[in-house]
Amino acid sequence: MKVTSVSVRAALVVGSAAAAAALAITPSQAATGYARCPAGKLCVFSGTDGSGVIGIFSTGDVDLGAAPGPSGLNNNIESVWNRSSNNFAFYPERNYNGGSADGISELVPRTAKATFYPKFRNTTSSIKKLG
Repeated sequence: MKVTSVSVRAALVVGSAAAAAALAITPSQAATGYARCPAGKLCVFSGTDGSGVIGIFSTGDVDLGAAPGPSGLNNNIESVWNRSSNNFAFYPERNYNGGSADGISELVPRTAKATFYPKFRNTTSSIKKLG
């Protein structure tokens, strides 16, 4: 059999198509847990250790129970990763109200990554960036 440029080109096209199909079928590895949190943001999670629904914030949220905030996080935050350069205060009531004498339920310093203690889990209704 004589190899011609047409048969070589046809083989390359078929081979390229097969390689592209194989790449399209290979699933990409999606980030999970805390790894879903982008740099420079405050991330909160509905489950422990960065599991569950994620909320990503730059400035906080005056009312987690109202739109347009992330759905399902009002009184449903169990873990946090603060990848920002700011501290954030977590409050048990909307409009940054409630909590201890200073009004803050939980202070989350910059770079903190943790599951909340049981008494602070599922108690946050607003989050404020402190600076």
